[in-house]
Amino acid sequence: MTAIEKYYTTETRLNLKENYELAEYLSEYITFYNTISRYVWRQLMSPDFRVKFNSNSKFNTHICQKYNLLKRTANSIINETKGKIKTLKALKKYELTQLKRKVKSLEKKKRDGLKVINALKPSVRDNKATKPQLDKYIKMKTSVYYTSRKLNKKKNQLKVLKNELKSNKLKMCFGTKKLYDGQYRLKENDFKSHEGWYNTFVKNRDKNIFYLGSKDEPQGNQILQLRYDDEANIFIIKLRKEKKYSSESKYIQGTCDFKYQKEYLKEMLKGDYPLTYRIIRRGNKWYLQGMVIIEQTDYSTRSSEGVFGLDYNVGFIEISETNKSGNLIWQKRVNISTHGTSNKAKNELRTIVKNICTIALEKGKDITIEDLNFKGTKGKTIKAKSKSGKSYNRMIHRFDYSRYKETFIGTSHRLGVGLILVNPRNTSKIGQQNYSKRMKLNTHQAASFVIARRGQGFKDKLA
Repeated sequence: MTAIEKYYTTETRLNLKENYELAEYLSEYITFYNTISRYVWRQLMSPDFRVKFNSNSKFNTHICQKYNLLKRTANSIINETKGKIKTLKALKKYELTQLKRKVKSLEKKKRDGLKVINALKPSVRDNKATKPQLDKYIKMKTSVYYTSRKLNKKKNQLKVLKNELKSNKLKMCFGTKKLYDGQYRLKENDFKSHEGWYNTFVKNRDKNIFYLGSKDEPQGNQILQLRYDDEANIFIIKLRKEKKYSSESKYIQGTCDFKYQKEYLKEMLKGDYPLTYRIIRRGNKWYLQGMVIIEQTDYSTRSSEGVFGLDYNVGFIEISETNKSGNLIWQKRVNISTHGTSNKAKNELRTIVKNICTIALEKGKDITIEDLNFKGTKGKTIKAKSKSGKSYNRMIHRFDYSRYKETFIGTSHRLGVGLILVNPRNTSKIGQQNYSKRMKLNTHQAASFVIARRGQGFKDKLA
Protein backbone atom coordinates (compact mmCIF):
# COMPACT_ATOMS: atom_id res chain seq x y z
CA MET A 1 0.00 0.00 0.00
CA THR A 2 1.24 3.48 -0.90
CA ALA A 3 2.26 5.56 2.11
CA ILE A 4 0.33 8.79 2.75
CA GLU A 5 2.59 11.67 3.78
CA LYS A 6 1.60 14.80 5.70
CA TYR A 7 3.81 17.66 6.86
CA TYR A 8 3.73 18.91 10.45
CA THR A 9 5.50 21.79 12.18
CA THR A 10 7.01 21.15 15.60
CA GLU A 11 8.38 24.01 17.70
CA THR A 12 10.64 24.47 20.71
CA ARG A 13 11.82 27.49 22.65
CA LEU A 14 15.58 27.96 22.81
CA ASN A 15 17.11 28.30 26.27
CA LEU A 16 19.03 31.62 26.15
CA LYS A 17 21.39 30.67 28.98
CA GLU A 18 22.47 27.49 27.19
CA ASN A 19 22.46 29.17 23.76
CA TYR A 20 23.85 32.62 24.56
CA GLU A 21 26.32 32.71 21.63
CA LEU A 22 23.69 31.39 19.22
CA ALA A 23 21.16 34.02 20.32
CA GLU A 24 23.80 36.76 20.01
CA TYR A 25 24.63 35.71 16.44
CA LEU A 26 20.94 35.42 15.47
CA SER A 27 20.19 38.89 16.92
CA GLU A 28 22.74 40.41 14.57
CA TYR A 29 22.10 38.18 11.56
CA ILE A 30 18.27 38.42 11.53
CA THR A 31 18.27 42.07 10.39
CA PHE A 32 20.75 41.27 7.60
CA TYR A 33 18.67 38.27 6.49
CA ASN A 34 15.39 40.21 6.35
CA THR A 35 17.00 43.13 4.49
CA ILE A 36 17.94 40.65 1.74
CA SER A 37 14.46 39.11 1.90
CA ARG A 38 12.81 42.48 1.21
CA TYR A 39 15.21 43.15 -1.67
CA VAL A 40 14.36 39.75 -3.18
CA TRP A 41 10.65 40.59 -2.84
CA ARG A 42 11.10 43.87 -4.73
CA GLN A 43 13.04 42.15 -7.51
CA LEU A 44 10.55 39.28 -7.92
CA MET A 45 7.63 41.72 -8.02
CA SER A 46 9.26 44.11 -10.52
CA PRO A 47 7.75 43.95 -14.05
CA ASP A 48 11.19 43.66 -15.69
CA PHE A 49 12.43 40.81 -13.46
CA ARG A 50 12.68 38.29 -16.31
CA VAL A 51 14.42 40.89 -18.49
CA LYS A 52 17.18 41.35 -15.91
CA PHE A 53 17.36 37.68 -14.87
CA ASN A 54 16.37 35.18 -17.55
CA SER A 55 17.03 32.20 -15.23
CA ASN A 56 16.73 31.39 -11.54
CA SER A 57 20.42 30.52 -11.28
CA LYS A 58 21.41 34.00 -12.53
CA PHE A 59 19.23 35.63 -9.91
CA ASN A 60 20.69 33.36 -7.22
CA THR A 61 24.22 34.30 -8.31
CA HIS A 62 23.30 38.00 -8.28
CA ILE A 63 22.05 37.74 -4.66
CA CYS A 64 25.17 35.84 -3.57
CA GLN A 65 27.50 38.42 -5.10
CA LYS A 66 25.57 41.46 -3.91
CA TYR A 67 25.39 40.36 -0.25
CA ASN A 68 28.33 37.93 -0.06
CA LEU A 69 25.98 35.05 0.77
CA LEU A 70 26.23 31.28 0.74
CA LYS A 71 24.41 29.89 -2.30
CA ARG A 72 22.13 27.76 -0.11
CA THR A 73 21.08 30.82 1.94
CA ALA A 74 20.21 32.75 -1.21
CA ASN A 75 18.19 29.76 -2.40
CA SER A 76 16.33 29.63 0.95
CA ILE A 77 15.44 33.34 0.80
CA ILE A 78 14.26 33.12 -2.83
CA ASN A 79 12.11 30.04 -2.13
CA GLU A 80 10.59 31.58 1.00
CA THR A 81 9.80 34.83 -0.83
CA LYS A 82 8.22 32.96 -3.75
CA GLY A 83 6.09 31.13 -1.18
CA LYS A 84 4.96 34.45 0.30
CA ILE A 85 4.03 35.77 -3.15
CA LYS A 86 2.10 32.58 -3.97
CA THR A 87 0.23 32.78 -0.65
CA LEU A 88 -0.56 36.47 -1.13
CA LYS A 89 -1.90 35.82 -4.64
CA ALA A 90 -4.14 33.03 -3.31
CA LEU A 91 -5.37 35.36 -0.55
CA LYS A 92 -6.10 38.14 -3.05
CA LYS A 93 -8.03 35.72 -5.27
CA TYR A 94 -10.05 34.59 -2.26
CA GLU A 95 -10.73 38.26 -1.36
CA LEU A 96 -11.83 38.84 -4.96
CA THR A 97 -14.30 35.94 -4.78
CA GLN A 98 -15.69 37.18 -1.45
CA LEU A 99 -16.01 40.76 -2.74
CA LYS A 100 -17.91 39.54 -5.82
CA ARG A 101 -20.32 37.65 -3.55
CA LYS A 102 -20.76 40.71 -1.35
CA VAL A 103 -21.42 42.97 -4.38
CA LYS A 104 -23.96 40.46 -5.71
CA SER A 105 -25.67 40.34 -2.28
CA LEU A 106 -25.81 44.16 -2.03
CA GLU A 107 -27.15 44.47 -5.59
CA LYS A 108 -29.96 42.05 -4.74
CA LYS A 109 -30.75 43.97 -1.55
CA LYS A 110 -30.88 47.23 -3.54
CA ARG A 111 -33.14 45.71 -6.22
CA ASP A 112 -35.53 44.32 -3.61
CA GLY A 113 -35.62 47.71 -1.87
CA LEU A 114 -36.32 49.56 -5.13
CA LYS A 115 -39.21 47.18 -5.90
CA VAL A 116 -40.85 48.09 -2.59
CA ILE A 117 -40.20 51.82 -3.18
CA ASN A 118 -41.64 51.71 -6.72
CA ALA A 119 -44.73 49.85 -5.49
CA LEU A 120 -45.40 52.47 -2.76
CA LYS A 121 -44.37 55.55 -4.79
CA PRO A 122 -47.78 56.22 -6.52
CA SER A 123 -49.73 56.27 -3.25
CA VAL A 124 -47.04 58.38 -1.53
CA ARG A 125 -46.91 60.82 -4.46
CA ASP A 126 -50.71 61.25 -4.42
CA ASN A 127 -50.80 61.61 -0.59
CA LYS A 128 -52.93 58.45 -0.34
CA ALA A 129 -50.43 56.35 1.64
CA THR A 130 -51.33 55.20 5.15
CA LYS A 131 -48.95 55.94 8.03
CA PRO A 132 -47.49 52.35 8.05
CA GLN A 133 -46.98 52.58 4.26
CA LEU A 134 -45.28 55.99 4.58
CA ASP A 135 -43.03 54.72 7.38
CA LYS A 136 -42.10 51.70 5.29
CA TYR A 137 -41.39 53.94 2.26
CA ILE A 138 -39.10 56.25 4.27
CA LYS A 139 -37.34 53.31 5.91
CA MET A 140 -36.76 51.60 2.57
CA LYS A 141 -35.49 54.82 0.94
CA THR A 142 -32.95 55.17 3.76
CA SER A 143 -31.95 51.51 3.43
CA VAL A 144 -31.45 51.79 -0.35
CA TYR A 145 -29.37 54.97 0.10
CA TYR A 146 -26.93 53.34 2.54
CA THR A 147 -26.91 50.09 0.53
CA SER A 148 -25.93 52.10 -2.58
CA ARG A 149 -23.06 53.71 -0.66
CA LYS A 150 -21.81 50.31 0.52
CA LEU A 151 -22.21 48.93 -3.00
CA ASN A 152 -20.16 51.73 -4.57
CA LYS A 153 -17.44 51.24 -1.95
CA LYS A 154 -17.29 47.48 -2.59
CA LYS A 155 -17.25 48.00 -6.38
CA ASN A 156 -14.28 50.38 -6.03
CA GLN A 157 -12.47 47.83 -3.84
CA LEU A 158 -13.23 45.18 -6.45
CA LYS A 159 -11.81 47.37 -9.23
CA VAL A 160 -8.60 48.04 -7.26
CA LEU A 161 -8.17 44.34 -6.44
CA LYS A 162 -8.68 43.31 -10.08
CA ASN A 163 -6.05 45.83 -11.20
CA GLU A 164 -3.61 44.53 -8.54
CA LEU A 165 -3.97 40.95 -9.75
CA LYS A 166 -3.86 41.93 -13.44
CA SER A 167 -0.75 44.10 -13.10
CA ASN A 168 0.86 41.69 -10.57
CA LYS A 169 1.59 44.66 -8.28
CA LEU A 170 0.66 43.05 -4.98
CA LYS A 171 1.03 45.14 -1.86
CA MET A 172 2.33 43.81 1.44
CA CYS A 173 3.59 45.66 4.50
CA PHE A 174 6.46 43.83 6.20
CA GLY A 175 5.87 44.23 9.93
CA THR A 176 2.07 44.62 9.45
CA LYS A 177 0.19 47.72 8.31
CA LYS A 178 -1.50 48.08 11.70
CA LEU A 179 1.84 48.45 13.51
CA TYR A 180 3.23 50.70 10.75
CA ASP A 181 0.25 53.09 11.13
CA GLY A 182 0.92 53.16 14.89
CA GLN A 183 3.64 55.79 14.32
CA TYR A 184 0.94 58.36 13.54
CA ARG A 185 -0.97 57.68 16.81
CA LEU A 186 1.77 56.97 19.34
CA LYS A 187 -0.24 57.53 22.54
CA GLU A 188 -3.22 55.49 21.33
CA ASN A 189 -0.85 52.58 20.64
CA ASP A 190 1.06 52.87 23.97
CA PHE A 191 4.29 54.28 22.48
CA LYS A 192 6.17 56.97 24.42
CA SER A 193 8.26 58.11 21.45
CA HIS A 194 8.77 57.54 17.73
CA GLU A 195 12.02 55.75 18.56
CA GLY A 196 10.11 53.30 20.76
CA TRP A 197 7.64 52.65 17.94
CA TYR A 198 10.46 52.16 15.43
CA ASN A 199 12.28 49.60 17.61
CA THR A 200 9.03 47.65 18.08
CA PHE A 201 8.21 47.81 14.35
CA VAL A 202 11.68 46.62 13.28
CA LYS A 203 11.58 43.78 15.81
CA ASN A 204 8.21 42.67 14.47
CA ARG A 205 9.32 43.07 10.85
CA ASP A 206 12.64 41.23 11.22
CA LYS A 207 11.57 38.14 13.15
CA ASN A 208 12.08 35.20 10.83
CA ILE A 209 15.01 33.18 9.40
CA PHE A 210 14.29 30.32 7.00
CA TYR A 211 16.62 27.36 6.26
CA LEU A 212 15.46 25.28 3.30
CA GLY A 213 16.25 21.57 3.51
CA SER A 214 17.17 19.02 0.86
CA LYS A 215 17.44 15.21 1.03
CA ASP A 216 20.77 15.38 -0.86
CA GLU A 217 22.41 17.37 1.96
CA PRO A 218 23.94 15.95 5.17
CA GLN A 219 21.23 15.48 7.82
CA GLY A 220 18.72 17.04 5.47
CA ASN A 221 20.06 20.61 5.61
CA GLN A 222 23.30 22.29 4.60
CA ILE A 223 23.11 25.35 6.88
CA LEU A 224 21.33 24.18 10.05
CA GLN A 225 21.81 20.61 11.21
CA LEU A 226 20.47 18.71 14.21
CA ARG A 227 22.08 15.68 15.82
CA TYR A 228 20.42 13.71 18.60
CA ASP A 229 22.55 12.97 21.67
CA ASP A 230 21.22 9.76 23.29
CA GLU A 231 23.15 10.21 26.53
CA ALA A 232 22.09 13.80 27.18
CA ASN A 233 18.63 13.23 25.60
CA ILE A 234 18.84 16.51 23.66
CA PHE A 235 19.37 17.74 20.10
CA ILE A 236 22.69 19.39 19.25
CA ILE A 237 22.35 22.36 16.87
CA LYS A 238 25.12 23.03 14.38
CA LEU A 239 24.60 26.28 12.46
CA ARG A 240 26.85 27.46 9.66
CA LYS A 241 27.53 31.22 9.81
CA GLU A 242 27.29 33.51 6.83
CA LYS A 243 30.57 34.63 5.22
CA LYS A 244 30.62 38.10 6.78
CA TYR A 245 30.26 36.62 10.29
CA SER A 246 32.66 33.65 9.93
CA SER A 247 36.07 35.32 10.26
CA GLU A 248 36.80 33.63 13.63
CA SER A 249 34.77 30.44 13.32
CA LYS A 250 32.69 28.86 10.56
CA TYR A 251 30.10 27.16 12.79
CA ILE A 252 28.19 27.93 15.97
CA GLN A 253 26.60 25.31 18.22
CA GLY A 254 23.65 25.13 20.59
CA THR A 255 21.19 22.70 22.17
CA CYS A 256 17.40 22.23 22.13
CA ASP A 257 14.67 19.69 22.78
CA PHE A 258 11.25 19.09 21.25
CA LYS A 259 8.15 18.21 23.24
CA TYR A 260 6.04 17.19 20.22
CA GLN A 261 6.88 14.93 17.26
CA LYS A 262 10.30 14.23 18.79
CA GLU A 263 10.40 10.56 17.77
CA TYR A 264 9.45 11.40 14.16
CA LEU A 265 12.22 14.01 14.02
CA LYS A 266 14.77 11.49 15.36
CA GLU A 267 13.73 8.98 12.68
CA MET A 268 14.01 11.59 9.93
CA LEU A 269 17.55 12.45 11.03
CA LYS A 270 18.50 8.81 10.44
CA GLY A 271 17.08 8.71 6.88
CA ASP A 272 17.40 10.68 3.66
CA TYR A 273 14.75 13.30 4.37
CA PRO A 274 14.77 17.04 3.60
CA LEU A 275 14.68 18.88 6.94
CA THR A 276 13.53 22.49 6.73
CA TYR A 277 13.88 24.77 9.76
CA ARG A 278 12.66 28.21 10.72
CA ILE A 279 13.98 30.41 13.52
CA ILE A 280 11.47 32.93 14.93
CA ARG A 281 11.95 35.80 17.36
CA ARG A 282 8.94 36.68 19.52
CA GLY A 283 9.77 39.58 21.81
CA ASN A 284 13.02 38.60 23.52
CA LYS A 285 12.47 34.86 23.05
CA TRP A 286 13.83 32.63 20.28
CA TYR A 287 12.05 29.60 18.84
CA LEU A 288 13.16 26.83 16.48
CA GLN A 289 10.61 25.20 14.18
CA GLY A 290 11.18 21.96 12.30
CA MET A 291 9.10 20.57 9.42
CA VAL A 292 8.37 16.90 10.10
CA ILE A 293 6.97 14.35 7.62
CA ILE A 294 4.67 11.69 9.11
CA GLU A 295 3.91 8.66 6.92
CA GLN A 296 0.98 6.28 7.35
CA THR A 297 0.78 3.15 5.21
CA ASP A 298 -2.43 1.91 6.86
CA TYR A 299 -4.75 3.38 9.47
CA SER A 300 -5.46 1.41 12.66
CA THR A 301 -9.23 1.98 12.57
CA ARG A 302 -12.07 0.72 10.34
CA SER A 303 -15.70 1.58 9.57
CA SER A 304 -16.85 -2.03 9.30
CA GLU A 305 -17.58 -2.32 13.05
CA GLY A 306 -19.16 1.15 13.35
CA VAL A 307 -17.98 4.77 13.45
CA PHE A 308 -18.06 7.95 15.51
CA GLY A 309 -20.22 10.65 13.90
CA LEU A 310 -19.55 14.28 14.88
CA ASP A 311 -21.88 17.27 14.59
CA TYR A 312 -19.88 20.49 15.09
CA ASN A 313 -21.66 23.57 16.44
CA VAL A 314 -20.78 26.91 18.04
CA GLY A 315 -19.84 25.98 21.61
CA PHE A 316 -19.94 22.18 21.43
CA ILE A 317 -19.42 18.95 19.45
CA GLU A 318 -22.10 16.25 19.54
CA ILE A 319 -20.72 12.68 19.21
CA SER A 320 -22.63 9.54 18.24
CA GLU A 321 -21.14 6.04 18.16
CA THR A 322 -22.68 3.30 16.02
CA ASN A 323 -22.18 -0.45 15.69
CA LYS A 324 -21.65 -2.43 12.47
CA SER A 325 -25.39 -2.40 11.76
CA GLY A 326 -25.57 1.40 11.99
CA ASN A 327 -27.42 1.35 15.33
CA LEU A 328 -26.77 3.98 17.99
CA ILE A 329 -24.85 2.65 21.02
CA TRP A 330 -23.35 5.75 22.70
CA GLN A 331 -23.60 9.56 22.68
CA LYS A 332 -21.74 12.43 24.31
CA ARG A 333 -21.57 16.23 24.08
CA VAL A 334 -18.14 17.92 24.35
CA ASN A 335 -18.31 21.64 25.20
CA ILE A 336 -15.98 24.24 23.63
CA SER A 337 -15.53 27.22 25.95
CA THR A 338 -13.26 29.53 23.89
CA HIS A 339 -13.65 30.88 20.36
CA GLY A 340 -11.72 33.05 17.90
CA THR A 341 -8.12 32.89 16.72
CA SER A 342 -6.34 33.08 20.09
CA ASN A 343 -3.78 30.45 21.09
CA LYS A 344 -6.10 29.43 23.94
CA ALA A 345 -8.91 28.66 21.48
CA LYS A 346 -6.55 26.75 19.15
CA ASN A 347 -5.07 24.69 21.99
CA GLU A 348 -8.49 23.83 23.41
CA LEU A 349 -9.71 22.60 20.01
CA ARG A 350 -6.51 20.56 19.49
CA THR A 351 -6.92 18.92 22.91
CA ILE A 352 -10.58 18.07 22.24
CA VAL A 353 -9.81 16.63 18.80
CA LYS A 354 -6.91 14.59 20.17
CA ASN A 355 -9.13 13.15 22.94
CA ILE A 356 -11.83 12.16 20.42
CA CYS A 357 -9.22 10.54 18.13
CA THR A 358 -7.76 8.63 21.10
CA ILE A 359 -11.21 7.21 21.96
CA ALA A 360 -11.72 6.22 18.30
CA LEU A 361 -8.29 4.55 18.26
CA GLU A 362 -9.09 2.54 21.39
CA LYS A 363 -12.40 1.36 19.89
CA GLY A 364 -10.82 0.78 16.44
CA LYS A 365 -13.48 2.86 14.69
CA ASP A 366 -13.20 5.59 12.05
CA ILE A 367 -14.41 9.15 12.64
CA THR A 368 -16.98 10.81 10.36
CA ILE A 369 -17.33 14.59 10.04
CA GLU A 370 -19.21 16.86 7.64
CA ASP A 371 -17.33 18.38 4.70
CA LEU A 372 -18.69 21.88 5.22
CA ASN A 373 -17.61 25.13 3.54
CA PHE A 374 -18.88 28.49 4.80
CA LYS A 375 -16.81 30.73 2.50
CA GLY A 376 -19.80 31.49 0.28
CA THR A 377 -22.09 32.23 3.22
CA LYS A 378 -19.53 34.51 4.87
CA GLY A 379 -18.94 36.31 1.59
CA LYS A 380 -22.63 37.22 1.28
CA THR A 381 -23.03 38.58 4.82
CA ILE A 382 -23.51 42.32 5.17
CA LYS A 383 -23.62 44.52 8.24
CA ALA A 384 -26.82 43.82 10.16
CA LYS A 385 -28.87 46.21 12.28
CA SER A 386 -31.47 43.89 13.83
CA LYS A 387 -30.69 41.78 16.88
CA SER A 388 -31.34 38.52 15.00
CA GLY A 389 -29.18 39.68 12.05
CA LYS A 390 -26.27 40.58 14.30
CA SER A 391 -26.63 37.26 16.13
CA TYR A 392 -26.57 35.35 12.81
CA ASN A 393 -23.47 37.21 11.54
CA ARG A 394 -21.70 36.60 14.86
CA MET A 395 -22.55 32.90 14.69
CA ILE A 396 -21.32 32.55 11.08
CA HIS A 397 -17.97 34.21 11.78
CA ARG A 398 -17.40 32.38 15.09
CA PHE A 399 -18.10 29.06 13.38
CA ASP A 400 -14.51 28.33 12.39
CA TYR A 401 -15.19 25.03 10.60
CA SER A 402 -12.06 25.17 8.43
CA ARG A 403 -9.76 25.08 11.48
CA TYR A 404 -11.87 22.28 13.03
CA LYS A 405 -11.62 20.27 9.79
CA GLU A 406 -7.87 20.85 9.33
CA THR A 407 -7.19 19.97 12.98
CA PHE A 408 -9.06 16.66 12.54
CA ILE A 409 -7.25 15.87 9.26
CA GLY A 410 -3.83 16.48 10.87
CA THR A 411 -4.47 14.79 14.23
CA SER A 412 -6.25 11.73 12.83
CA HIS A 413 -3.42 11.09 10.35
CA ARG A 414 -0.75 11.48 13.03
CA LEU A 415 -2.52 9.04 15.38
CA GLY A 416 -3.44 6.60 12.59
CA VAL A 417 -7.22 7.13 12.79
CA GLY A 418 -9.33 6.91 9.63
CA LEU A 419 -11.30 10.08 8.85
CA ILE A 420 -14.38 10.08 6.60
CA LEU A 421 -15.69 13.36 5.17
CA VAL A 422 -19.38 13.21 4.20
CA ASN A 423 -21.81 15.48 2.37
CA PRO A 424 -23.54 17.70 4.98
CA ARG A 425 -26.78 18.01 3.00
CA ASN A 426 -29.93 17.76 5.16
CA THR A 427 -28.28 15.93 8.08
CA SER A 428 -30.21 18.00 10.65
CA LYS A 429 -33.54 17.76 8.77
CA ILE A 430 -33.22 13.98 8.27
CA GLY A 431 -32.23 13.50 11.91
CA GLN A 432 -35.15 15.56 13.15
CA GLN A 433 -37.66 13.82 10.86
CA ASN A 434 -36.48 10.22 11.21
CA TYR A 435 -34.90 9.90 14.67
CA SER A 436 -35.59 12.84 17.04
CA LYS A 437 -39.10 11.86 18.13
CA ARG A 438 -38.73 8.08 17.79
CA MET A 439 -35.42 7.88 19.69
CA LYS A 440 -35.97 10.95 21.95
CA LEU A 441 -32.92 12.78 20.56
CA ASN A 442 -32.46 16.51 20.23
CA THR A 443 -31.63 18.05 16.82
CA HIS A 444 -27.83 17.88 17.23
CA GLN A 445 -27.81 14.33 18.65
CA ALA A 446 -29.97 13.15 15.73
CA ALA A 447 -27.73 14.99 13.22
CA SER A 448 -24.55 13.35 14.60
CA PHE A 449 -26.28 9.96 14.34
CA VAL A 450 -27.18 10.62 10.67
CA ILE A 451 -23.57 11.73 9.98
CA ALA A 452 -22.26 8.49 11.52
CA ARG A 453 -24.64 6.34 9.44
CA ARG A 454 -23.75 8.28 6.28
CA GLY A 455 -20.07 7.57 6.97
CA GLN A 456 -20.86 3.83 7.09
CA GLY A 457 -22.67 4.00 3.76
CA PHE A 458 -26.28 3.90 5.04
CA LYS A 459 -28.64 6.16 3.11
CA ASP A 460 -31.21 8.09 5.16
CA LYS A 461 -33.63 10.18 3.11
CA LEU A 462 -36.24 12.85 3.74
CA ALA A 463 -39.82 11.65 3.44
